[in-house]
Amino acid sequence: MSDLALDRPALRTAGPAAAVTLARDAAALAALRPHWEALAERCGAGPFQLPVWVESWWRHIGEAGGFRLAVAAAWRDGRLVGLLPLAIRRRRWGRQLEWAATDVLDYPDALIDPGEATLPLLDRMWADLRRAGGWDVARLADLRPAAACRPWIAARLRFCARTEPAYCIDLPAPGEGGWLRRQGGQYRRNVPRAERRLAELGPVALDRAATPAEIRDATAALAAQKQRWMAATGHSGAVAAPGMADFLAEVAGVLAARDLLELHALRCGERVAGIVMALRIGRSLGIFLPAYDIDLANAAPGKVMLTRLIEGAVARGYRQVDFLRGGESYKQETADRQVPLACAVAGRGPLGHLLAAAIRFAATPRGEALKAALRRRAEGRLP
Repeated sequence: MSDLALDRPALRTAGPAAAVTLARDAAALAALRPHWEALAERCGAGPFQLPVWVESWWRHIGEAGGFRLAVAAAWRDGRLVGLLPLAIRRRRWGRQLEWAATDVLDYPDALIDPGEATLPLLDRMWADLRRAGGWDVARLADLRPAAACRPWIAARLRFCARTEPAYCIDLPAPGEGGWLRRQGGQYRRNVPRAERRLAELGPVALDRAATPAEIRDATAALAAQKQRWMAATGHSGAVAAPGMADFLAEVAGVLAARDLLELHALRCGERVAGIVMALRIGRSLGIFLPAYDIDLANAAPGKVMLTRLIEGAVARGYRQVDFLRGGESYKQETADRQVPLACAVAGRGPLGHLLAAAIRFAATPRGEALKAALRRRAEGRLP
């Protein structure tokens, strides 16, 4: 068995090969759920590896968006020992195999039972995905340095030259004076000014949603605020999908039941100025989705909300705030370090190999320069 992307030989195991199945629809995902949850528990996996992300995405966004599921599951003696949760997206130029729900979750990864050898098991699942077909190029992005599948990807696929960073803040311990006082003078002055502007609408407070009703109301308001902001600023993406509010409510409910959810609303009296959905990831607080009332943009509710959330994280004993993937300006301005996230590609068939080469070239400095020149030409800035 070999990976036709590189013709690198796969590793072989002395024992019998695991059996592999592919989940292609909602019924197959539902049948897989208890086994997936048990495997995630054995692996000590983070919240993004729970099945609710893929199930809810498929139910509310993925199927309606024209995706096709390709979740590979490896079994040994009736026990789930490996999972590679992927999906196929149809693009203008071909069919792309990628992480399932990649538009609405951060830090995707495979799940490999601690008693299994990672490379042979992923070789087995990958071989079945290649044989099943239906895709031209695979693009597996947002890989953390500690991702379980990263050694296999390094051995079998090819990384793109450019990496996208995740931004993080290392927090002081409780009793060491808080986070805000360690920031630059301009930031320390701007936050109280913003709070005073917001206080003109009523008392400012950051309240945590706790009950199921509060969580449903908060996720609905979060989706609405984010979608209003996207429409006003010309942004697009999965957050604008019609099923996003239902997706957020479902995921938040499951995470809350596991004590992994921190969902907060910034209130000015009776008005909700902003909402942020964050996740507990060990001793890190991952900021998954923030939004604010676009009508209050001049009062900087996002800055106030973020500052209060970080100060609260310090008080609750978190050691780090993780902004997760994405390079938005507020992350770059606030974070004190970066974690590189890798992206790997592989082709299937002649078209797939050509597409994989094009994707890798686009991530090089020369490719970036060419894309910038083409954008300038399209905008009429070049003859």
